[in-house]
Amino acid sequence: MKHIYMFTVMMLLAGLLVGCADKQQVSIDYGYDRPAGLKSLSKDLDLLIPRVAEKATPESGERRAKRLAEAVGLDISFEKRKIDKHNEVLWLGDDRHRFKVYVPSGMVIYRDRKTHNRSFPEDQDKYLPGREKVLEWAKKTVKSLEGKGLVDARQLLMEAAHISHRMENQAAGATQGQKGQPKIASPRPMDTRIFFARAIDGIGVSGHGLQLTFTHQGVLTGLDLLWRDVTLEEGRYPVKHGMEEARRIFEKSFAEVAPGTLVKVFANELVYFDTSQRDPLSFLEPSYLFVYTVRTPLPGRKDYAVSKKLHFRLAAVDHDLTQPVSPSARREAELEKQLLQARPKKSEPIIKKDEGET
Repeated sequence: MKHIYMFTVMMLLAGLLVGCADKQQVSIDYGYDRPAGLKSLSKDLDLLIPRVAEKATPESGERRAKRLAEAVGLDISFEKRKIDKHNEVLWLGDDRHRFKVYVPSGMVIYRDRKTHNRSFPEDQDKYLPGREKVLEWAKKTVKSLEGKGLVDARQLLMEAAHISHRMENQAAGATQGQKGQPKIASPRPMDTRIFFARAIDGIGVSGHGLQLTFTHQGVLTGLDLLWRDVTLEEGRYPVKHGMEEARRIFEKSFAEVAPGTLVKVFANELVYFDTSQRDPLSFLEPSYLFVYTVRTPLPGRKDYAVSKKLHFRLAAVDHDLTQPVSPSARREAELEKQLLQARPKKSEPIIKKDEGET
């Protein structure tokens, strides 16, 4: 009987320990599907390192915006021109058409201010265009952009095009004397947007691509040209890690998080990494990139704190190339230094002494 009793106690303890281990475990949800058209990944992969073609300037950014206007068939005077004090963002156009140029990268955002994000009576009862029709409009625009040297269609993942719509709620409002809440109609799509991600040599480029916005009738109202001009020089670099090893390194970064934490991964991919539209670069860095959120249980409550989308980046190859210093990062560091000088750290807390102690 004594042996049976001891065995039962040991089994109960083991069950409790397993239950505690389950509560301690950090769950990581990899909910990501790789876009079609990307190269299959392996630990034996050799990568190119795309070099930025030339140093961008406000003048080159203005020329780029004007080529874009020509490509989409706009004949405008560019009578308005404004640039920020850091020479990083340039605005061009006229009263209707606006071009925003990120000077360090050469990326351009175009908006037709009369039609973008607007609804029109002629579109009220018009059915949404099908995928094939939207692709037809988009490919025509891509061809025009390529003709002006603004994109390379071979680097756009056409088969992985993402189509979405801007939805808008419509409410007629209350009539005179009507009581209660007015009835709100179901959300209605106001436009169609198509996005093509960029890939170089079968490897995706973070933050790069082309987004086009059309009315239901196929009129272009907006264009995001997220594209740096790069050259592909000879020489390949072997990857240091396979994706499985990159995941293990990523998962180790959560060793100290609270029990019951859930990490939701939206993307984990081998990419050519672009730091920011506002940063000058000399090359695109081959990296493993993880985009994720962290859901952490709040102590003493049946609730969670959810982070914004975070990024974890791991260098994929060894090289001796260097990037220019980021002006925006340098300004932020200087601002932080000034804030610390204006608000020095709090002094050590005063320790009360016992009476009679000196």
